[in-house]
Amino acid sequence: MLSKKEMIISLVGNAVFSIPLPDDFPKELTSEAASQLLRSAKEQDLAHLVAFSLKNNKISVPIEIETGFQKQLLASVYRTERFRHELKGLARVFQDAKIPYIPLKGSVLRAYYPEPWMRTSSDIDLLVQEEDLERAGRAIIEEATYTAHGRWKGERSYFSPGGIHLELHFYDEEDDEEGAAFRDIWNYAKPVEENSFCMQVEWEFFYLHHVLHMAKHFSHGGCGIRPFLDLALMKEKIPMDSEKKSEYLSSFGLSDFADAAERLSSVWFGNGEHTEVTARMEKYLLGAGIFGSIQNQIALEKSGKSKRMKGFLSHIWLPFDVIKLQYPVLMQRKWLLPFFQMRRWFKLVFCGGLKRSLRHIRENQKISDEKVKSVARLLEDLKLS
Repeated sequence: MLSKKEMIISLVGNAVFSIPLPDDFPKELTSEAASQLLRSAKEQDLAHLVAFSLKNNKISVPIEIETGFQKQLLASVYRTERFRHELKGLARVFQDAKIPYIPLKGSVLRAYYPEPWMRTSSDIDLLVQEEDLERAGRAIIEEATYTAHGRWKGERSYFSPGGIHLELHFYDEEDDEEGAAFRDIWNYAKPVEENSFCMQVEWEFFYLHHVLHMAKHFSHGGCGIRPFLDLALMKEKIPMDSEKKSEYLSSFGLSDFADAAERLSSVWFGNGEHTEVTARMEKYLLGAGIFGSIQNQIALEKSGKSKRMKGFLSHIWLPFDVIKLQYPVLMQRKWLLPFFQMRRWFKLVFCGGLKRSLRHIRENQKISDEKVKSVARLLEDLKLS
């Protein structure tokens, strides 16, 4: 019998690539099975594709659960139209201000899906050059009436009047490898058309950034199914120079991870066969949601492979280099550090953080040594440690 995650992969592959459903796929789902399927699909932000495929294949679902699926489908169409509208408005703002920018992630890939709404996003990601950052922020606020939300390492956060989230990225010398790729990306970008300030990155470098982003989340507990769907789509729809792609991946030490990720995407959304490594990747990923699982994160911490902070104290007392990213005012007023630590403790107790930390401790006690060793070995085999 197919697991819920296997059902999701089959339904998503059918929706995007017209891959026939397995012969043993049930023609009718019980209320409990359909409810679990909806919950798992929502965790992966793929419920809209699952809903589309269930309807197309005439899979019988109890009416109350079918309504939930259809809401996800309609919400994805509505959300995509809102994002496209906001992107057009932002394009005018950047064009008028003569600020070059590069759309990232779903904003680019959406055009290559059978229907734009099939590639959802939680936010709009744009890249600008660091020297244009402040000017771009002012233009977004003054001309598009966005509200500044936060300042983080390598990015600035804004919200539109309608609640659309915009992340404005830039190269930061202290950023991780993904951010470091932004340093060179402008050398591989050109205007989408004459006199346009919207820039298009050559596909090989876009692919590199996609894999970097996948590897970053994978190393922190999981990256979900959707990045592998994007990989399969790029392989099918977008011609690339294989030597150039390999050269870029090699320069960031990502050749092994990218090869395994492509193989796994082919297993899920093509005719690929599992290797020993992809089978372990699948087990690691399907036990987690779009941003990974707490069990994977704890296993990484215990193995010493996690790039995040380790142990219980990380939930109580953040070092200055970390907390300053959450409260940038500390970079000018370090003497306020105790005040902001106490502010974090207040949020920890009264805003749900304490519950998360206690769950972290409970899960920490459950993780077996075998799980820790397995996760550590997987990252070593993928050259991510």
